[in-house]
Amino acid sequence: MPSYSLDEIQAMAAAEAGGQPMQRGPAVFSLDDVKAMQAQEKEDLARRQITGSIPYAILRGGKDVIDTGAELLAKGWDKLTGGDQPTLSSLVTGQPQGEYARVKAMNDAGKAEYERDAQGRIGPQIGRLGGNLLMGGPFVRAAGATLGATGVPFLQATGNAVASGGMTTGRTLAPAADMTARIVGGGTGGYISAGLADPDSANTGAVIGAVLPPGLNVVGKGFHAAGNALRGPGVPEGVRRSVAQAQEAGYVIPPTQGNPTLLNRTLEGMAGKLTTAQQASARNQPVTNDLARRSVGATELTPEALQAVRNQANQAYEALGQVGAFQVDDGFRAAVNRAAGNSSQMKQDFPGLVNRDIEALAESLVSREQFGAQPTIEAIKRLRFEGSANKGAQDPAKVGLGRTQMKIAEALEDLIDRNLQAAGSRDLLTSYRDARTTLAKVYDVEKTLNTSTGNVDAQKVAKLFAKGRPLTGELKTIAEFAQAFPKAAQPTERMGSLPGVSPLDFATFGAISGASGSPGFMSGLLLRPAARNLALSPTIQRGLLAQQQAPANAGLLGQLGDDLLSQGFFQTAPLLGVSR
Repeated sequence: MPSYSLDEIQAMAAAEAGGQPMQRGPAVFSLDDVKAMQAQEKEDLARRQITGSIPYAILRGGKDVIDTGAELLAKGWDKLTGGDQPTLSSLVTGQPQGEYARVKAMNDAGKAEYERDAQGRIGPQIGRLGGNLLMGGPFVRAAGATLGATGVPFLQATGNAVASGGMTTGRTLAPAADMTARIVGGGTGGYISAGLADPDSANTGAVIGAVLPPGLNVVGKGFHAAGNALRGPGVPEGVRRSVAQAQEAGYVIPPTQGNPTLLNRTLEGMAGKLTTAQQASARNQPVTNDLARRSVGATELTPEALQAVRNQANQAYEALGQVGAFQVDDGFRAAVNRAAGNSSQMKQDFPGLVNRDIEALAESLVSREQFGAQPTIEAIKRLRFEGSANKGAQDPAKVGLGRTQMKIAEALEDLIDRNLQAAGSRDLLTSYRDARTTLAKVYDVEKTLNTSTGNVDAQKVAKLFAKGRPLTGELKTIAEFAQAFPKAAQPTERMGSLPGVSPLDFATFGAISGASGSPGFMSGLLLRPAARNLALSPTIQRGLLAQQQAPANAGLLGQLGDDLLSQGFFQTAPLLGVSR
């Protein structure tokens, strides 16, 4: 009988309904015939929709394993009963006999019908694989557990490899033994998994299962190498802490100095390392100035504002004038001798090298038993004033005297501290210590301040810290930042102007525009400034503290091994072109 499309059938039905039976070839269809064919077409369409659904595909996958079990049982029954022996009827008809032949023929017909209705769509194939995994996985795990129950370390490792699809052995083995166990376990699991769904694919599953562990190992190393290239060299924990402290203070850092990933290196290379560091320094200068201002409690960084802070602190010193006298102790005498450079020993061994001014100053102090309070305050002021001036002199003798004067001023302050502690003057001691700390900070800020620009040189603060200056609070933050990231703490006065583009940029994009005849290429001049802004943007700066962790040994591939391969991933043989 000739076949017709649905459109042709509908046309014939219309002709029949109009009283004009339509003939095509030798066939003539009545209206009832056409209606029956239409009903059959609808039924077939509904069946294909159900067959192509994911839930049905999962059930079909589970039935694959059940069908294989039924075939194995039927084959065993035929062996026991002799049902697989040829008969006269089977020889005449050429049809196989026995329960196995019947069951297999029925199963093959069901599989063929499903594959015809599924029409090779990927969704039903994935769903069918899921059913294979759900039904076949327990058998694979059972096989692995059986090997593990032997108590032999290598067999236990192999059993774990069977259950995980060769992805893990769960044991600490030598590399060669570990890989051998993975290969054997993967091949065994593949053979069982594929064989449960389709005995004809068992050997193929074994090959795939044995090849996957070393293959994925190579792929994993490739991903690991690529990941290392993207992450860049590891960042020491000390650098990470410095980045966190700098960001908390409000500083920005050239990305490669905090986290040299491939992205950051590329971005900074496009922006220009030198200019990016200069732009970072320019942005950081106001942060440094604000930290320095807050450290002393000044309203602004000017000589007048700093003098006002000093005057306020000196009021605490003035209050000490009412104490009476400070008793000289051995600690003070030792501190003076150290400041004088052991002049008595120098006088004995090298009399020609003794600085007479230092010697006279030291001898006048160590011989005393006490100092009046107010004269001591005045002496400290004078020692600091003259010491600061002498340290800036050209004469080495003057410089040495200035250093000694500053150290003796500190020794006197320590003496006051000990006397106040001994007297139990808590409030006076607290006020004195606060004032002493403030004056020390004012001195440090003045040493690093450019009074013409009002900028504090962070690198000079770092040098004070490196020389042992006991900086605290905001000044310590400045010093530690400048030590960790000196390129981002450059004094703006030394950098000069900061143009966004260079003559080379103009030459490059100008040449491209001229050669192409399109002035639009001149917009490329914006690339480098845009890259610098991005490199110092909050988004990139926050990313500097992102953890740089290499994937674990199992990683994604190991997870796939646990979730898929251990459940029978080798049953994907049909998707790989292996005939079922």
